[in-house]
Amino acid sequence: MTIQNVPLKQLRPTEAYLCQASLDFLKDHDIVAQEPLEIVVDENDQYILMDGHNRAYLALLRGQTTVRAEVHDHHNTSRGYGLQGFLNPEVEKCSCLGVHCIHDLASRILSTRAEVIAYQSNQKK
Repeated sequence: MTIQNVPLKQLRPTEAYLCQASLDFLKDHDIVAQEPLEIVVDENDQYILMDGHNRAYLALLRGQTTVRAEVHDHHNTSRGYGLQGFLNPEVEKCSCLGVHCIHDLASRILSTRAEVIAYQSNQKK
């Protein structure tokens, strides 16, 4: 694992929706840059965003071109990240929904976290 500045345009989301309540909280408390995002580099050298979708989107809105990230190799299992298990289906699901980068989440913002969870649960069925 290393801490790197990663180009926002290269991040591949694993979540297809953002939460407006979370975005508002992060903006109000200026939390966007405090903690690094969590990213896994896959076998094709793509940056897969594991945690921090709302913070990445806010960074994009602020005009940032890079974000600070904790970058893990896809072979690293210490955090439970494994492309064979979790990542591939989540990235594929986002791709099928037209979400290929952080910018694509602009039209996919729901009001509450509960709404996001419910909507994502219905997508898996």
